Amino acid sequence: MLVVGATGGVGSIVVQLGKAAGATVVAPALPEDEEFLRGLGVDEVLPREGDLITAVRERYPNGVDALVDVVTPYQPTPFDAVLADGGRIASPTNAAGEGPGRTNVMHAATRESLDRIAQLLADGTVKVPIQQTFELPQAPEALGALAAGHTQGKLALRVA
Repeated sequence: MLVVGATGGVGSIVVQLGKAAGATVVAPALPEDEEFLRGLGVDEVLPREGDLITAVRERYPNGVDALVDVVTPYQPTPFDAVLADGGRIASPTNAAGEGPGRTNVMHAATRESLDRIAQLLADGTVKVPIQQTFELPQAPEALGALAAGHTQGKLALRVA
């Protein structure tokens, strides 16, 4: 499973869910992100700089079975070229496109899904990595940090 955007808040959870499901997880990253990603369970870190499609195809000539793209905004992912025949794409940013094997994930909480996530958090299968916590009056700074782009995990606001 290739996770594009694995260092961010959503991607870091996707990595852990993939590992819990038994997937081999591959992620593109900057050198300074490798230790963080390995700590989440990423099996192989590919260089983020350069042509990712070529790098993945060189390492996995038949393609990858699954791709989760959490960074391509509201257009079909350019990384579908790395999919194996019958591979699947999922995206929370509407980047999966349309058709068989393509799922644009939307948040629809159900009691069952919340119970499942609660159990994964309680048993330590999934941890929520927090890069930085801001106090509520620092909300504008938090939004600025989020807009800056690159994170290792979530940015949090403390409301107390």
